Amino acid sequence: SDRPLLCVSVSGEEVVVGSADHACYAFKGQSKRQLYSKTQGHAEWVTGVIHFQNDVLSAGMDGKLCRWKGRRCDELLACGASLSVLLVDRREPVALSADYEGVARLRRLTDNVEVAPLANAQRGRTAAAPILCACWHDHHVLCGDRDGRATLYRADTASVDGVFEQSSNAHVTAVAALDETFVTGAADGHLRMWDSRTTTRRSTGVHRAEGPINGLCGFEEDAN
Repeated sequence: SDRPLLCVSVSGEEVVVGSADHACYAFKGQSKRQLYSKTQGHAEWVTGVIHFQNDVLSAGMDGKLCRWKGRRCDELLACGASLSVLLVDRREPVALSADYEGVARLRRLTDNVEVAPLANAQRGRTAAAPILCACWHDHHVLCGDRDGRATLYRADTASVDGVFEQSSNAHVTAVAALDETFVTGAADGHLRMWDSRTTTRRSTGVHRAEGPINGLCGFEEDAN
């Protein structure tokens, strides 16, 4: 594609990218396939892709969540808000999608049933501001938003388990989990560590980068 590539997923020898030209492209060895047609797929930028079993999930600015089986697309979700986050729980067949209206949804992939929206009692929204990033950790989901908050939810009860408040309202642009510690990165360059076992929800360490933090990776031992 001659348009920007916005997201990527790797599984085994296959690499799938999502593009601003509304299509996904899957590469394996010397082969390439396009996940898009005039009647299937996204009508706007593809903002998230992830492998699930033998299929590919994709999310877009058009509010669609698609499941690709080969070149065929099953539309799992169509909402009015652009999707910003797409994740799959590595322990359960559940997908998390989040959008720019501050709503995050859990969807069971075995039968395409929405388990529950993660609730924060603010007009039914997960967050008061657009969700920019999220991560899974055991039965928890951590969502970072544009107002500088990172909210921790219990996925099994769809309830709020805590809110990590920064001293500034800089966008939370990246989140990760390391054992009992959560890490947040912000647009102002601050990297903060949070101990999930404390009730104060205060950061236990602060580091400063020279520019905005746009990605974090947490390494954990394989649960198996």
